[in-house]
Amino acid sequence: IANHVANRIVQMIRPGDISAPDPFQRGCIILDAFCGCGGNAISFANIDVVSAVVCVDNDRSKLKMTAQNASIYGISPEKLILIESDACFVIDKCYSNG
Repeated sequence: IANHVANRIVQMIRPGDISAPDPFQRGCIILDAFCGCGGNAISFANIDVVSAVVCVDNDRSKLKMTAQNASIYGISPEKLILIESDACFVIDKCYSNG
């Protein structure tokens, strides 16, 4: 289900064939505001046009599980940014200007 959701959301952001490279696009950065164990983050990271996934959770143990699960699925550590914080704080302080 997470793969289906990730593909649909990226399709909404970038219409067309999401597997086809676009040399004029730098890639999408996805915010997973409540990443939990990383299921959605991993699905987004598997999509070529997604350059990074910002994973926010206030539970350090869940972020560790996200990192472990990502390694199991072969996701490059450079593709995930793990932040231990309250998602509302991150959105307010880091993403207020898009």
